[in-house]
Amino acid sequence: MLTLRELRGDFNTIFFDFWNTLVHGIHSGNPSHQVGDPLSWAEISLTNASEIGVHVDPDKLLGAMESVDRIYYPKVYDFKGRMKEFWDLYNVELLNRLGIDSSKGDLLNAVNFAFLDVKKWLSVFPETHFVLSELRRKGYELGIISNNTDEIIDRMRGLDLAEYFGTITYSQEAGSEKPDPATFKLALSRTGKLPSECLHIGDSFEQDVVGAVNSGIQPILLDRQSHPPKPGIPIIHNLSDVLNRTDD
Repeated sequence: MLTLRELRGDFNTIFFDFWNTLVHGIHSGNPSHQVGDPLSWAEISLTNASEIGVHVDPDKLLGAMESVDRIYYPKVYDFKGRMKEFWDLYNVELLNRLGIDSSKGDLLNAVNFAFLDVKKWLSVFPETHFVLSELRRKGYELGIISNNTDEIIDRMRGLDLAEYFGTITYSQEAGSEKPDPATFKLALSRTGKLPSECLHIGDSFEQDVVGAVNSGIQPILLDRQSHPPKPGIPIIHNLSDVLNRTDD
């Protein structure tokens, strides 16, 4: 197996994607749904609401969420620093589409409260902390490049991940999502590194590999499902595999 230095150059900085690379969604408890299934998000959204007597058919809820997503997610870049306002508007629209009186403050608060404790709906992969700690011990600088909002900072703090990273760069502040190079370029400017000094690890070929290549950064694809290999793209199947590619 090639080491990082043998891949292409003298790497000293490693960027990571966030979602499905370092963390994953927690299963909602319904055995018919898998981790990362959008319906899990829908169920979590109204978990607390159900405790105050509001019950919604899951399929109807999922359909309503998909409709509201199409309205509000294109606007998310306009809400940097104002994500609470974004989610208030989103949830009012969601409840209205479900035929639920959104003027009841206790209900809206219950929906919003469901996501305040990040450990209730996000979980760190078992190897994540060890791998990040070892990479730091070996002298690598670490950064995040994620399609995300400014909420990622508090979420990383809540999962005890922020301490490993010198920079956290997300698409909302860059104004476009991976694979557009803007987020990668912003991350590079913050580190002061050349693209040839950096590596990017992520689980999406389209977002992470294509985005890194277009920015001059060496990618490694994290493929936990062992899909057919992509020609010319280094692949790992577990974050721990990256330690086998690093020099002590």
